[in-house]
Amino acid sequence: MKLISLNTWGGNLFDPLVEFLKKYRNSVDIFSFQEIWSTPTGHTVHADTRPNLLQEIEQVLHDHQGYFSITQEGIGHGGPVNFELATGNAMFIRKRIELCEHGESFIHGGRNSINIEAHQRKDYSTNPRLIQWSTIAGGDGSQTAIFNLHGLVQSNGKVDTPERLEQSQKIIECMERIPGRKILSGDFNLLPDTHSIKMLEESGLRNLIKEYGVTSTRTSLYKKEQRFADYMFVGENIFVKDFKILPDEVSDHNAMYLEFE
Repeated sequence: MKLISLNTWGGNLFDPLVEFLKKYRNSVDIFSFQEIWSTPTGHTVHADTRPNLLQEIEQVLHDHQGYFSITQEGIGHGGPVNFELATGNAMFIRKRIELCEHGESFIHGGRNSINIEAHQRKDYSTNPRLIQWSTIAGGDGSQTAIFNLHGLVQSNGKVDTPERLEQSQKIIECMERIPGRKILSGDFNLLPDTHSIKMLEESGLRNLIKEYGVTSTRTSLYKKEQRFADYMFVGENIFVKDFKILPDEVSDHNAMYLEFE
């Protein structure tokens, strides 16, 4: 089975993103996306945001079923309030795969808990964050839980903070509640040497970014020095056939590719 995790950058590079999805849609079973936007009218909110990105991806991944977990409704990306717009995480799972369960759990704040004034001055620390999951059935009667995360953004970079340590603890607790083998991926907004990452490793998860010697998860479109944000973790009972960072530039984040049994 094959999985791709990608922070879509809100669809900034929409045409390359569409070509990327077309390239992989026949071979990849599960897509985990962060920075997804949706609004029923498609009203333009901000120049670098695709307000109907969820629906546009659905049109391309027509053999996959989409699941959208909303963190916030009623605000533009760095722009004015738009009460139709919703943002969050999305997973697309091939329709022939049996889904046992789908859900989400907030790891920072709660739905619609954003401080709009702070957000509009580009302080994103109040932006709510959740972990989304889908549990799929294997042919042998087993279950595998796929977790999709977009981690907390804070003004001091990607270092440890009390809020991020609490976030890691909530991730661990959520994963322990969900039965089956575990895969966790997404944009964590964390550096690899943080205790927040170490907590996840000490919980029994393999850090594939570390294990495969990955030196950057950001594309050339990202101009800052810190080159880590995205991670892929698997439980010890997941057999990894292949893991790699894909070269396609469709965001300021690289896409992560996992093939597993």
